[in-house]
Amino acid sequence: MTVTLAIGCVVSVSIEVTGVTGMQGLSSNAMTFRVAPSPNDGSFSLYADGLEGGLTLVEITDPAGRILDQCSLPIAGGELRGTFFLELSAGMYMVRLSDDRASHIARFVVR
Repeated sequence: MTVTLAIGCVVSVSIEVTGVTGMQGLSSNAMTFRVAPSPNDGSFSLYADGLEGGLTLVEITDPAGRILDQCSLPIAGGELRGTFFLELSAGMYMVRLSDDRASHIARFVVR
């Protein structure tokens, strides 16, 4: 993965995992979830794959767990794409996605 930061730096990361044990039942349809960009100014996008059901509950919380915003977004073909424009103070926040199977959490930073 290669990312160009706002200050012009280019960062490349490569990860290879070998010899994995103790992960029986992990399927190819495992959920992946990310928030981009992070850090951001309260405007960000959610990307998730491997979801189940028709709707996903999305909750934005502060570090104390207070729900600051929530909505339900449709799952299409196991995927979720959403864009948010929130007025948030600088700090760390969490996004929780809840589908028919489980809840998933990602953190992001507002500058």
